[in-house]
Amino acid sequence: MRFFEMLKGRPLLTESEINKDKPMSLQTIADWMAYMNDDILPERFLEIEWLKASDKDCLKLIRQVYLHGDCGPFAYALHKKHGWPTFRIFDRNYNHHYACKRPDGMFFDFTGPLTLEDIIKRYKFRKVKVEEVDPNVCIIDTDDENPWDEAKIAKFMIDYLRY
Repeated sequence: MRFFEMLKGRPLLTESEINKDKPMSLQTIADWMAYMNDDILPERFLEIEWLKASDKDCLKLIRQVYLHGDCGPFAYALHKKHGWPTFRIFDRNYNHHYACKRPDGMFFDFTGPLTLEDIIKRYKFRKVKVEEVDPNVCIIDTDDENPWDEAKIAKFMIDYLRY
């Protein structure tokens, strides 16, 4: 199922429901992610004024970042919320993706539940290896004092998407 089709008609949390005292929104997250990931983002994402962008455009950028750069913090935050084990899926060239695995055996990342075959197809992996990893390897560091900590942003997105 495509990501935006999955969200259609789904009640998402509002910014004020998630964090009443922090200035986090899809627009501020997209703006921060565009700044921090300008080296890996397609040019089209760098031409938008994110603080004025629509929620849908912001979700497109955030999806791009979580699928092609910051999959680790998202998997870490999923693990913290649900207790699901974290996995690194990688190929012989060490291209990799982090995701959690639900009790029903489905992997789960920013796009929701998916199979190993879905991950292999998305990333065009060859000769895939899958290993369970300590969730702490998915994240560089966490900082309780920093409101822009990557784990906090991932938690915000998980709450926003009601994952």
